[in-house]
Amino acid sequence: SDSTARWQEDPSLAVAWGGPCRGVLYAAWQDLRSNRDYDIYGARSTDGGRTWERNERLTPAEAGALLSTLGLGALQSLQGIHSGIENTNYFVHTDQGDHVLTLFERLSAEQLPFYLNLMQHLAARGIPVPAPQANAQGEILHSLKGKPAAVVTRLKGRNQMAPQAADCA
Repeated sequence: SDSTARWQEDPSLAVAWGGPCRGVLYAAWQDLRSNRDYDIYGARSTDGGRTWERNERLTPAEAGALLSTLGLGALQSLQGIHSGIENTNYFVHTDQGDHVLTLFERLSAEQLPFYLNLMQHLAARGIPVPAPQANAQGEILHSLKGKPAAVVTRLKGRNQMAPQAADCA
């Protein structure tokens, strides 16, 4: 919360458990401080939550511009995802379908091509994995808010924290 906050809800917290970001806390929430529509804000703490970096906002206009360059249609809704460990994720719904937008908080742009190319390779061969969405130049790694970003297809289903045998069929 800060002095400009009017209404904040649906907070999501995550902590990085390993690597160079071990112990870094991430928070994201919906915020109505603009008095119009909800925006998604986020912040991080590197000292166990004693202090937090300045709130950072991802606006529907910023997300919509990226989706437009990918030819994915007009943004209809943007919703922060409450689960996740080290990235900031959003469900995005356009007039052409549903996707997931990820802002990578820990991995650098140099580390991501292997993972995104593997996902693209598997998806192209019919394996049910999220398919990275490319721009007109064929690039699947993008940038948003000064961070590496990717947009992938949204798979059907939901997060199962305690799967049962029937969930694996």
